[in-house]
Amino acid sequence: MGFFSDNIKGATDSGGGNYITPGIHTLEVKEMKFFKNHQKKDVWVVEFVVRETDPNRAVFEEQRRQIEAKDGPYASSSPYVGHTLGQSVSIVEKPTSGEFPGMSQGRMKTFIEVLAGDKAAELDDDDFDAMCGDAQIAAGALVRCEAYDKANKNETKMITAFKWALIRPSPDMGGAVEG
Repeated sequence: MGFFSDNIKGATDSGGGNYITPGIHTLEVKEMKFFKNHQKKDVWVVEFVVRETDPNRAVFEEQRRQIEAKDGPYASSSPYVGHTLGQSVSIVEKPTSGEFPGMSQGRMKTFIEVLAGDKAAELDDDDFDAMCGDAQIAAGALVRCEAYDKANKNETKMITAFKWALIRPSPDMGGAVEG
């Protein structure tokens, strides 16, 4: 057997990616997915293209200080580098597993409600399937993301939180929710 057959063919991707870092960003929704990972756990992923970015330099500097000092909630993280225009970034939530599934569900709800605008109260399973399935009705939406770091409840590590605002709805979003 060769290297591919022995090593690559049966491998699974770790799911790692380019996550949104602190700052204010204009992001275009590229794709939204909901699937079972290799561990049979539910995973929700939204992939974006960065259209504008204004990174929070103070956060980056504090993170680098803590990494170098090996002290503080950032001490074990990788340094932020910010984003470039056109870069793909993503958010990943594990709504039925992971450390805080309830928090993941709330973050999903907030983002989806921002996309739906005044139709948010009418959303149902069919709409979610249309967003995450082949129809990809959220693709093309433009959102403002204010990303900021905060300590987890044990204050042992930093997590990135988001504030979302809809700048431009996707061309297809109005068709999924009947009003």
